[in-house]
Amino acid sequence: MDIRDYPKNYKDTAFYYFITILLAAKNVGDAIEIANSIFSESERLSIGRRLEIAYYLGEGKTSTEIIEMLKTSKDTVSKVSNLYNKSTQPFENLIKKHSNIKNEYKNNKYIKKEGSILAFKYTEETDFSFKDVKRS
Repeated sequence: MDIRDYPKNYKDTAFYYFITILLAAKNVGDAIEIANSIFSESERLSIGRRLEIAYYLGEGKTSTEIIEMLKTSKDTVSKVSNLYNKSTQPFENLIKKHSNIKNEYKNNKYIKKEGSILAFKYTEETDFSFKDVKRS
């Protein structure tokens, strides 16, 4: 059955179901496990690419720069760009959350230590994993 043949309320309900399952994840590791069990490798790549495109659009990159960086099609960048230009707020929220996750990872993965003398400052790597980052 083609996606256009499904009633709109079914498509909304199905997507809502997916979102509620994803929100049930305790941390990034759980979310990755959920996504890996639901999406094929190509679907995960497509979703990831679209999010990367949105991120770079928010950073002020041009479509040409994004196409060259990500080795993606002009069509894909154009689709995401059109969605981004319609409503930037959801994309900005996404970028902010991603930034928060990256910061939590960096703050927990690497701990700054000091010796008794100022010259003995160093950074110690912990066993904290990206998958351990809690949902924000």
